[in-house]
Amino acid sequence: MAFESEDISRRGIFVRMAIPVAVGAVVNLELTLPAAEPMHLPARVAHVLTAAEARALGRSPGVGFEFTSSTPRIRSFFDQLVEDTMPPSDQLLHSARVVMADPGTPLLVRLTNSLEGAAGFTVESVTNGQDALIAAMEREPDAIIAAADMPFMNGLELLDKLQAHERLREVPFILLLDRESDLVRLEALRKGAADVINKPFTDEELAIRLKR
Repeated sequence: MAFESEDISRRGIFVRMAIPVAVGAVVNLELTLPAAEPMHLPARVAHVLTAAEARALGRSPGVGFEFTSSTPRIRSFFDQLVEDTMPPSDQLLHSARVVMADPGTPLLVRLTNSLEGAAGFTVESVTNGQDALIAAMEREPDAIIAAADMPFMNGLELLDKLQAHERLREVPFILLLDRESDLVRLEALRKGAADVINKPFTDEELAIRLKR
C-alpha cells in the first residue's frame, strides 16, 4: 500500500514520542480513527528534522513516518479522507507548467521524469539560462526552477530578467544551489525568488516546494 506523504502538523495533528528515535528505526504507532478503537501499526522512521534543519528546508520540525503494513479499516479511512478533501472535478486546475533549467543533464532528466510522473507537472527542461528565459516567455509557466550556476546566463541573472518582465515577475522562481551559500540565498530572496534549495535534494522535496 502506498500513501502520499503529507505534513500532518499543518492539519493540527501530531505524533507524541516517549523517547528519541533514529531514521530507519521501526516503531509501533497507535492510531485512533474517528469512532474507532485505537490501532497499533508498525512504521519506519523516514526522517527526523531539528528546528534548524527544518528552517533550512522550509519545512516543519519533527519526525516523518511511513507505514510498513496496513489494515482494510485504515485503507478505507484514508480513501474516504482523500475523497472528502478532493475538490470537485470542475474545480481542478490544469497540470501546472514548469520551466526547469540545469546544466546537469542526468539531474535534469531525473527531475523532469519525477515531476511529470507522480507529481503531475508538465515540464519544459533546458540546460542554460538563455533557453530558460525564452521558454518562460513562450510558455508563461506556473513556476520556474533554475540552477545558480549555468552557462550563458546564470540563475541570478535569469531572475533579474524575469523580474523585469511584466508577465513573468509574479511567476514563482526556485533557485538551486550547488554549494550552500547564505550570500547567494539572501541575494536571490532579495531579488524576488520564492525559494532556494541546496543540492542534493530529493525529488519529493522539490515537488512539495512547488505545490506550496
